[in-house]
Amino acid sequence: MNTLTCNFKNVTLGFSALAILLSSMFLGPVMANAADVSPLTTFNKYKDAWNNHDAKALASQFEEGGTFFSPAAGQTLSGPAIAGFVQGLFVAMPDLQVEVQTLDPFGTGMLVERWIVKGTWTQPFPAGPLAGKPATGKSFVLPGVSIFEIRNGKIVNDTQYWDQLAFLSQIGALGQ
Repeated sequence: MNTLTCNFKNVTLGFSALAILLSSMFLGPVMANAADVSPLTTFNKYKDAWNNHDAKALASQFEEGGTFFSPAAGQTLSGPAIAGFVQGLFVAMPDLQVEVQTLDPFGTGMLVERWIVKGTWTQPFPAGPLAGKPATGKSFVLPGVSIFEIRNGKIVNDTQYWDQLAFLSQIGALGQ
């Protein structure tokens, strides 16, 4: 099977994602309400909020009752808990950046993202299992995958998968 790819803002898009991108480019100004917002538009706002360290804007991309799961959180988060959790990450790792490697749609309103997150642990975590532990100053590069369900211009669910042991090892937190 042949795959058409396009590099756009460091994102490699499969053919289906390219079709969504092109339709959002040409139909975007005509869209009248949130139900018409493409999943790609919502995704881009969400990633911008991650990389701008804007926890409030990031959490605003979720629908009411929308959920976020990351191995670092250890539980499914919703509402203000999402903003609180990511704000803690931004405090502990002020240079944290997410690079989208690939983004592919599947089904209706579903996206699969392969990403790499980079950063340095320079400040204590305000909460969670590493709260109160001294920052090591060590950097990390961590690949992962997120699966999104997006409906009516809002994220219903973002579930992340990544190697927590690799992260803890890279930041020197094992044995602390």
